[in-house]
Amino acid sequence: MYYIVTGCDGQLGGRVANNMLKEVPGEQLIFTCPFLDRLPKEKKEAWEAKGVTIRQAN
Repeated sequence: MYYIVTGCDGQLGGRVANNMLKEVPGEQLIFTCPFLDRLPKEKKEAWEAKGVTIRQAN
């Protein structure tokens, strides 16, 4: 089973994404945002290190 969190580059979506990581293994998570270049590099790398798939989606 996979869970998708949309808008992870925003304040609310970013909080939801971080809270999901506390409950669900990163391999089961897909985080999306409309513009990947707006997602801070540090945040993207930290999520990917935990196994999260990050995609651009609008």
